[in-house]
Amino acid sequence: TDDQKSKLEALREKQREDMQAFFQANAGSEGGRPDFEKLRPQMEKMQAENQKEVDAILTPDQGKRLKEISIQLGGNGVIMRPEIQEQLGLTSDQKASIKSLQDKQMAAMREIREKVQSGELDREQTRPLMEKNRKIMDEQLGKILTDAQKAKLKEMGGKPFTQEPEEDGGL
Repeated sequence: TDDQKSKLEALREKQREDMQAFFQANAGSEGGRPDFEKLRPQMEKMQAENQKEVDAILTPDQGKRLKEISIQLGGNGVIMRPEIQEQLGLTSDQKASIKSLQDKQMAAMREIREKVQSGELDREQTRPLMEKNRKIMDEQLGKILTDAQKAKLKEMGGKPFTQEPEEDGGL
């Protein structure tokens, strides 16, 4: 509804401002990039609080569909979310494999950022490298799941969602 859209837009703006303030307050030494690993628990808490606010605006059916679309758009990367891991019944070995892949991914991304800072790469060269890393990560995450878990994840995504090309990507 128009009322929901208005409330969601106001919430999105508030969340953007809150995140900006959070990152400014937690900037690395000399105003550098924050240590995202160290901040992860606080960021996850903020995201959970934000999700509660979104859920309060949406109807239960809308909230369910939004989660389904989020799963579809997230690809195999959604298995990094603790709630998805729980729903899929991931083993401790699978979770350890995910953590290992996350660590490798972060190291690869850090290396790219360092090459930009040193002048070895320019910003335009980073996008394809980061996209390649994300694609590899998605493929590797998919290999961790059993066939039954893959089927369940597909089911959790609900009916297929296709985004119109002229949409700006905001949900």
